[in-house]
Amino acid sequence: MRRLIFAGLALATLGACQTATRELTEEELSAIGDSVRQELVGFRDSWDTLDPQQHLAYYSDDAWWGTNGQFLVGEGFRAGTAAYMALFSEYEQEWDQIDVQVLSPDVVVTALTVNFSTVNQAGESGEGVESMTLVWSRIGGEWKVVHGHGSVQQISPA
Repeated sequence: MRRLIFAGLALATLGACQTATRELTEEELSAIGDSVRQELVGFRDSWDTLDPQQHLAYYSDDAWWGTNGQFLVGEGFRAGTAAYMALFSEYEQEWDQIDVQVLSPDVVVTALTVNFSTVNQAGESGEGVESMTLVWSRIGGEWKVVHGHGSVQQISPA
């Protein structure tokens, strides 16, 4: 009987220590969404610089990126991003169909369409359309991409 009482007390104590959950207000949802939208502007502009260090600052150290049936993770993702950026001498993009979904105070999912034009190192032009999904997490007070996926819908010479 004593064991049963102690087990009950332990469970009650654990239950009392759980974080209380509540619905976010419209104002809170809006403020969180706005802060991630601001991050998206910097994220987009950092890609256009073709500077991997500037762009990769928007990702967590262990970020996952999915494309073409595979995931790149952490350092593999960072090396892949640097190698891909090195292919281009110019890169410009416009975003539309931007959707921002606040899941919690510290997790936001964004989805968007990227219309891009490029010039590779050989001087050849191209353009394409990509659908992109990004999962943002607030880490150490900063919004970082922890998971992402890009799917190129079309690419062609300009």
